[in-house]
Amino acid sequence: TTMERTMRGGQDYIMTYSFPCTDLSLAGLRKGMERDSGTRSGLLWQVERILLECKETGIMPQVLLMENVPEVCGENNKESFKDWCIQLTKLGYHNTMAILNAKDFGIPQNRRRCFMLSIYGEYAYSMPSEMKLKYKLKDLLESNVDEKYYLSSKQIEEIKQWNAYEKPLTTMERTMRGVFTDIDNENRGLHIFNDISSKFLCWNLSICKE
Repeated sequence: TTMERTMRGGQDYIMTYSFPCTDLSLAGLRKGMERDSGTRSGLLWQVERILLECKETGIMPQVLLMENVPEVCGENNKESFKDWCIQLTKLGYHNTMAILNAKDFGIPQNRRRCFMLSIYGEYAYSMPSEMKLKYKLKDLLESNVDEKYYLSSKQIEEIKQWNAYEKPLTTMERTMRGVFTDIDNENRGLHIFNDISSKFLCWNLSICKE
């Protein structure tokens, strides 16, 4: 989308904000992001404060870009998200929102995220079209990987038994820091990609299987 406009005061800039997903994610405690809630995800409303201060100066960011987990606009947070969109509209922004998956844009990972582009003024924007996936995870991984990145049988079993809806992240986060393993070693961590449970929501790499 092409935007033609006159720069105000010589300022033309993009503001990005990806506030913490800690209280939104299925892997967390889901405390929400309500205004004045005091949650980490509630830091969203500090963005409103910044924009109001910008308004006082007469110079607003031309483009706002938000990225967060899909739950930001899910059932538990839809009212807060709606409130946020209303505030942006009152400030003069036109919002376009979509949930996009990395695997639909050339990246071999099943990673869904909510994106919202807000443009100051009467401008429209269309989210990009999907593209065909050309690569698998094995095309990107290194052939020689340090031993510290291997998963033990115990760690793999923990991942297979984990249910994000019922068990917030604890030791699982530490476990998954070693998820990338030597893809040629079938006796170590490789079979995580074939045996992993569908419950494994946050790092679902099933699209990367051969």
